[in-house]
Amino acid sequence: MTEVFHSGELQVQHALGASEAAESLRGMIADKLPPVAMRFLPAFEFVVATSIDGQGQVWTSLLTGPKGFVTVRTPTNILLSIDEEKTFLANIEENDNVGLLFINLQARARLRINGKIQKTPTGFQLDIAQSYFNCPKYIQSRTPIRSQDHAIHSTPGISSLNPEHLEIISGADTFFISTYAPGQGADCSHRGGMPGFVEIVNSKKIRWPDYPGNNLYNTLGNLQVNPHCGLLFIDFTGNRILQLTGLAKLVIDGDQHHVEFDLITMNDISDATPFHWKFLNYSPFNP
Repeated sequence: MTEVFHSGELQVQHALGASEAAESLRGMIADKLPPVAMRFLPAFEFVVATSIDGQGQVWTSLLTGPKGFVTVRTPTNILLSIDEEKTFLANIEENDNVGLLFINLQARARLRINGKIQKTPTGFQLDIAQSYFNCPKYIQSRTPIRSQDHAIHSTPGISSLNPEHLEIISGADTFFISTYAPGQGADCSHRGGMPGFVEIVNSKKIRWPDYPGNNLYNTLGNLQVNPHCGLLFIDFTGNRILQLTGLAKLVIDGDQHHVEFDLITMNDISDATPFHWKFLNYSPFNP
């Protein structure tokens, strides 16, 4: 495994007064799956994934498959039998670094993994570099119910947000964020809050507060060394996905800090998932 924290993470931990807290948690990050995760993963029907295209732009994808599409071969190796996801499949031909977020929305449990992926005759094999469970904060509880065939339709190359996009983003209580630190690895994470926590600045810029989490600052640390960033918004009622890539930065203003994201391009994906998403309740941690 590479060094647990890279320079960007250390800089952000220091700037936000979290160095001691982060250091106390470094032991939770391992180069293999914890035993409970080996039992946890085969039940999943989707995973959120980070990939990097040939221009260095970072993307977030929702990968789906039948129950059991994840096979744990060893503590350091898993196999994915994923459905077609064009962006992800094209990107891993260019860069084999990926980040995966296995998130059980109903149970508010999440596991982050990063490593290198390769296509094999039986699926996509991931060799794990880092693995750890994340805190349950800000996860809205939902149950995904596989209920439909879906014919994904993607409109790529969108350079500004239209009123429908702005409505989806401003009403979101959940999104996913991907970052990449060259030489250290890719990362996929979750952000949540009450609807409206993502603020629209204009048709090309959004921002959101960075709520207190586990003090590791993997996402913000990656942005410190590489501002390329991918976002994924799921319209859970309309079964639509907005897949954005752009540049992001941390803005610190006294005790407050937020992230600003500038759009480069976006894919608007309709009939995007095979699930009906049943909302249960908001996170008790939401401000």
